[in-house]
Order: sequence, then C-alpha cells, then structure tokens
Amino acid sequence: MASLSSVDLSSLVESVADREKLDHLSELYSLIIVVDQLEKAYVSDAIPAEEYTPLCSKFIGQYKMLQGILHFTNEDVIRFMREYKLECRAAANRLLTTGVPATTEHAAVDGSKLRDKKHIFETVQFFITAMDSIRLGMVACDQLHPLLADLMTALNKVDLPPEYDGKARVAKWLQILNGMHAKDELNPDQTRELNFDLDTAFQALHNALS
Repeated sequence: MASLSSVDLSSLVESVADREKLDHLSELYSLIIVVDQLEKAYVSDAIPAEEYTPLCSKFIGQYKMLQGILHFTNEDVIRFMREYKLECRAAANRLLTTGVPATTEHAAVDGSKLRDKKHIFETVQFFITAMDSIRLGMVACDQLHPLLADLMTALNKVDLPPEYDGKARVAKWLQILNGMHAKDELNPDQTRELNFDLDTAFQALHNALS
C-alpha cells in the first residue's frame, strides 16, 4: 500500500486549508450582499421591523463568526470589498460600523416609544447590569457588546428629550466594540471612560425622567 510522502501530505493539508478559506470568503461575499439588500428593504418599508430585526441580528452574528474564522479585521473586510468591487455601503455600515440592527441603533417608528414604567424599569436594569459587569472585570468585546446593544434597544423605547445624549454615548461604544475581535478587551483607560459615559448617561436619564 503506497504511503504519502511528507511533501505530498503537506501539499494536501495546504490544499484543504486553501479550499476552506475560499469557501469562507465566498460565504462572506454572499453575506455582505444579503445584508445590503436587507438594509435597503428595511429603509424602503419592504420588510417590517419585527422581521428585519431577527434577520439582521442573525446575519451580524454570522459575519462575526466568519470574521473570526478568517482572522479578518474590519480593515481586511474593507480591502476584500474593494478587491471584489462590492459597492455595499449599507452593509458596510451595518456590519463594520454599528454592529447592531437599525432598530437597535435608532428607535423604530412603531408607536412603542412610551414613557411607561415597564420601559423605564427595563432601561434602568440594563444600565445597572452593564455598569456592574464592568466593575466585575467583564471588559471583553463579546461580553460588553450584547449588554450595550440591549441598553440601546431599551433607551429607544423611552420617550426622552432631544438634548439627552446618553444614546450617543452608548452608540459610540457599540462602534468601538464592533471594530474589535470578540476576545479583545478594553484597556484600563477605555474601561474608565466607558464607565464614566454610562454613569453620566444614567444620571442624565434620571434627570430627564424626573
């Protein structure tokens, strides 16, 4: 029975790895196009918010997985899009910049912005959860991003005055975290700044509602 030489085996391993990488790149290409179409459909009211949100969240999760498998930074993805002439600005904004559905980034126009006890209570709870997590040392991207995404969703359900800047503070950190790998952690200076922004936003919420 013939055996593979070390050279042949090495070539085989490289071939399999290359083929898998090409498959993942193909998946990334298709995903970018799909997300771009989804964004355009939502903007044109071709898909309701309740259908758009879970789909977009699913695609963002798949993008994060592919990004990790390929060891791609956002800059790598931008180069990939340029190389293959992917003119998908809506997808680039959703995947590379915000990292959350449009319904999380902005309040959905569905009559849900009510100043009621339930939404206020949920928002306060999300603030406390996020700030407590930071104090407990949970400063990795994959730990903080979902907490801040939930907080942003809750804030969008509360009727707040135009001068309230808490949502802008949270959105800023969502963008920062979205540009990091899942295992990356905030450094001490970033952690302190995030904690300050959340505390400031929380106090401003209390003042706005009182």
